[in-house]
Amino acid sequence: MDWLIPLVAFLASLLTFFSGFGLGTLLMAAMLFYFPPELAIAFTALVHFANSSFKVLLNRNVDWKIVGVFGISAFVAALFGSWVLNAMSSMNAEVYDFSQTFDFLHPVKLTSCVIGILLLVFAYMEWKFKQATLTVPLWLGGLFSGFFGGLSGHQGALRSAFLANRMKEVSGWVATSAMIAWFTDLGRLSIYALAMDGTSLDWGLLAITCLAALVAVLIGSYALKKVTLKWVQTYVAIGLFLLGFSMLLGMIQG
Repeated sequence: MDWLIPLVAFLASLLTFFSGFGLGTLLMAAMLFYFPPELAIAFTALVHFANSSFKVLLNRNVDWKIVGVFGISAFVAALFGSWVLNAMSSMNAEVYDFSQTFDFLHPVKLTSCVIGILLLVFAYMEWKFKQATLTVPLWLGGLFSGFFGGLSGHQGALRSAFLANRMKEVSGWVATSAMIAWFTDLGRLSIYALAMDGTSLDWGLLAITCLAALVAVLIGSYALKKVTLKWVQTYVAIGLFLLGFSMLLGMIQG
């Protein structure tokens, strides 16, 4: 399994260039097959943080006025969203249990139930409403984006919807969005760390996974044309929906 996780991170990073889905959404979905939801989200956050840092270093054309409002509110909200995730995980509460009727299922815990529902919602948003725009104050957009970033790792779709009509220049959009993601990741990682046993993490595996995702970003940036292929997007969306339903049914142990 050790070699499989970096490979999945590499392929998920490459797939973002064709599916229209963000790295966080795809990588977190893949990690759910190996880790419980809270650990899958934290693992993905570390990779996403490294990816955001890399993007910021490559492109420094940041709109600090937007970051100052949207990014800071996203940072604060990410703290709260992450705290909610930690609280749900520590409760270890079961919402329902179909395993008595179907022995191949597992009890569905609160965290799995919430993440399963959010996976369905945000997968649908990224699939059907990728170009959607929302006209709300920047600080409010930051709160929504940051909260769900901290709770489930889904921040890209909301961030795009809130900022799309405010930024037209591509390099500025990439740099500013990456900086906001960086602040959000920094906020949520600081809270995840409080509930995480650092000695239980395989830091070597994590480093290799981060490197694999970054290598894929480099290859994609210089060798591939970023274009959304509808058939790829559709199959990825179907896969994410099936994953969300599987979590809600208890087919994936949380």
